Amino acid sequence: MASDSYNSAIRCLALREHSVVELAQKLSRKGFEEAEIRDAIEQLQAENKQCDQRFAESLIRSRINAGKGPRWLEQELQQHNLPANLIQQVDVDWSELATQVRAKRFGLEPILEQSEKARQLRFLQYRGFTMQQINLALTAEHER
Repeated sequence: MASDSYNSAIRCLALREHSVVELAQKLSRKGFEEAEIRDAIEQLQAENKQCDQRFAESLIRSRINAGKGPRWLEQELQQHNLPANLIQQVDVDWSELATQVRAKRFGLEPILEQSEKARQLRFLQYRGFTMQQINLALTAEHER
C-alpha cells in the first residue's frame, strides 16, 4: 500500500515534473519525516515517475522558450542540485537567442546613445546571457 508521502508526491508530479530537491522540500513542508520522504522518492524513481534528467530537460526547454540565457539556466539547475553541464547537451545558438530576445524587447534598430546601449546590455545580462552573446546581439542590426 502506498504511503501518504508517496501519494502526495504523485499529486505534485501529476501537475509537472519536479526535481528530487524540489519534491523533498514540498513533502517536508507538508510535515512528512525525512525517512518517509526518502522512501517515497526512491519508490517514485524505481517506477520512473520521478527523473531528474527529465525534469532538467523540461526546465531547460521552458527557460529557453522564455528567452533565458545559459547563466540563468546554470543558476537554476544548481538550485535543484543538478549539474550545470546539462545545458551543453542542448542544441541552441545562444547568440541568436540573445538577438531574438533583444529584438522582441527593443527592436533591431542601431543603438545611437551609450545610455540606451547600457540599458539593453543590463537587460540581456539579467536574462542570463554572456558578454560575448550580448555583444553579438547588440551589433545584430548590422547583419540584417
